Amino acid sequence: MSHFNQKSLIFYGIAIGSVVILFRIVIWYGTTYLKAPRSIQGQYGLTLAANPQCPQSSPLILTIQQSGIYLSGQLEVLKTDSLPSGGALTLNGKWDAPQVRLEGKLRPLNICRQPVDIVEISGTFEGLSLDGRIKFPNLPEQIAFRAQPLDQQKEQPSH
Repeated sequence: MSHFNQKSLIFYGIAIGSVVILFRIVIWYGTTYLKAPRSIQGQYGLTLAANPQCPQSSPLILTIQQSGIYLSGQLEVLKTDSLPSGGALTLNGKWDAPQVRLEGKLRPLNICRQPVDIVEISGTFEGLSLDGRIKFPNLPEQIAFRAQPLDQQKEQPSH
């Protein structure tokens, strides 16, 4: 009795060939159409635009952590004598390249001479910088801002 029946060999050959072809199609599709979003994770120095609502503001630090298109973040006032605290990330949002949106509660801060504990941030990445608008519920208008990665700011020579 032969263990190599012709029908069995044809069946297993077709099954293995089909699996190999299916894997090649899935790999081709994944490498062609499924791309991971670029990383925007890091700390950004956020500069508010001149505004009558906010004539003088302290520098802000926006910390972003990323998991695919989902974002977590934190907004803090930069103190000249210390680094950002690295506390809990209380902002949540989404990145739909190049658009970013973060919102949530903050530890109470004084921004624009106002106590702030809720924020909405929306913006667009252009290269490494983030340009957008920030909204605090107790201020009547959104404020434009520009955010630059902190590492990039340290590497640039000052003029």
